[in-house]
Amino acid sequence: MDSFALSKDVASLFIKEYNIKPAIKQRGGYYEISIKNKPACLGLLNLGRYDSLNWNIPNGLNLELVKEWIKCFFDCEAYAIKYEKNIQVKSINRIGLISIINELKKNRNFFKGLWSI
Repeated sequence: MDSFALSKDVASLFIKEYNIKPAIKQRGGYYEISIKNKPACLGLLNLGRYDSLNWNIPNGLNLELVKEWIKCFFDCEAYAIKYEKNIQVKSINRIGLISIINELKKNRNFFKGLWSI
């Protein structure tokens, strides 16, 4: 992740869900979050697939987790162009991108102002 604050947010979710504190390490221009915990790993794998062609927003997440999932996705896969006032995303998974669009539309008021340029 590019943002230390976002890394701390994600780490706090692990503490809340699994009662474990992940290590956050700076690796050049990004931050790495790592844990060695079988129940957490299996729990994440049960949420869905993570490969490039088949990822999707996991079903059954509460609104807070959906927000964090989308923030993490955009942190890794998107960039903002200030002078064009847009956000560009690069992905080869059309169905996954449609799931993000649908989630943003469904919770429009919640996501309003989530990212600002």
